[in-house]
Amino acid sequence: DLNANIGPKKNESGDVDHGQGDKVELAEQSLLNKLIHRSLVINQNQVEVMQADPSSPLFSVKTFEEL
Repeated sequence: DLNANIGPKKNESGDVDHGQGDKVELAEQSLLNKLIHRSLVINQNQVEVMQADPSSPLFSVKTFEEL
């Protein structure tokens, strides 16, 4: 597995161990991931709406470089 050494280390109970005594439960981590994902999706939808509006400066922009 190429990603085996990338993620945070887990202890015996499955909690993420940050090495300083802080533990994050997997359920909490999952909830945080869902919230971050949701905000990214909402932001993407807002950009798409602005690109569809002819009065927006983003209307004709197709790439970041064109900005």
